[in-house]
Amino acid sequence: MGNALAAIYGFGDSIKRKLRDVVSNPLQAAALGVTRFGDEQNAILNAMESAYPMPGQRSVLVSPQQQDAARTMLADYGS
Repeated sequence: MGNALAAIYGFGDSIKRKLRDVVSNPLQAAALGVTRFGDEQNAILNAMESAYPMPGQRSVLVSPQQQDAARTMLADYGS
């Protein structure tokens, strides 16, 4: 029960800080959001290329362990 309360408090505190940042400097907050979104999309696309390569596009640089890690990361993004 204590862990749940700590998680709720931490989430509320995080939201409060984000709102304070948006109110104090909306342009910088928007720019940071766009940058983070771009970084996340690049990470997803790179993981897709590693996890599910095109037929005939096998690379010795992508091991089965790297493919499994990329698939796990994509599943985490999807859930």
